[in-house]
Amino acid sequence: MCYIMVMYNPFKLGISNRLDEIRAVFVEYYGESYRAIIEQSFRELIINEYTTPYGSDAILRNYMDLPDDEIIRHERERQQIWRNERIDINPYHFVGQFANQDKLFLLPMECEESGHRCEPNALVDGNGNFETKNIICIDMYNPPVWFDYIIVHELNHGIESGVVPLNKDFTRVKTICGFSQTELQYDPAKDDFVSESTTPQRKQIYNLNEVINEMLSRDITQLLHARGVFLYNDGEHIEEYTKVHKFYTDRVPKTQDFYTQNRDVIIESRLKKNLSILTDAIGKDRFLKQAEYTL
Repeated sequence: MCYIMVMYNPFKLGISNRLDEIRAVFVEYYGESYRAIIEQSFRELIINEYTTPYGSDAILRNYMDLPDDEIIRHERERQQIWRNERIDINPYHFVGQFANQDKLFLLPMECEESGHRCEPNALVDGNGNFETKNIICIDMYNPPVWFDYIIVHELNHGIESGVVPLNKDFTRVKTICGFSQTELQYDPAKDDFVSESTTPQRKQIYNLNEVINEMLSRDITQLLHARGVFLYNDGEHIEEYTKVHKFYTDRVPKTQDFYTQNRDVIIESRLKKNLSILTDAIGKDRFLKQAEYTL
């Protein structure tokens, strides 16, 4: 039921040694009232760096001028190559530096086939201890010129994510990533956790969650650069970044009014990992209507 983390670290990420500077900018952006939450969330982060020539940003850079259907076709080909090759590139026998005989990761990892992402997880032991660990996965192969925006996007997911146990033996948990919340039940027959969530608007909520996170992350990245903190960027290339990531280009305009009108309560609900704060303030129907419109 528990999974040892796979870590593939060909070299150290620049952000690992600059988290103090990055955290300070997050506190400045969100405000002193959220300092404790942000500092605790940064302590719960694990940065998982790995490299593969099949990263999603590599494919986007190569095919950014093609029609959407051609980009999709190339992306599917990339994913199939990665599934075929990943066992050689990123073998599963490496025991991560955070796992030992007493503490194991509760949930399986999906980073290796998904490029950049945040994976909510938890360390558990036989004494009933449960410790949230949000794993930030960054594919370091040929970083693009807009890489800072990608890193901050995933770090921002990290401070709004977590895993909540729903019973004493941790066989039922809820994963949280901003607005996206999923209840999981351990299935002994599959030796894995399976989703219990049946929300029909799950895809719409996921997309709205990603767009809101992107809007916040762009502001934070620009503040990071304004404070003189540059990880892999020179502070330019925002237009290239928005052109490449068509998912956001198409959806941010649809979400701007909702974001502007409800920004404070959106931030509160995400950082406190409690969607009810938002839905109680604006109404569940209004929230779901926006999720449907964003899709």
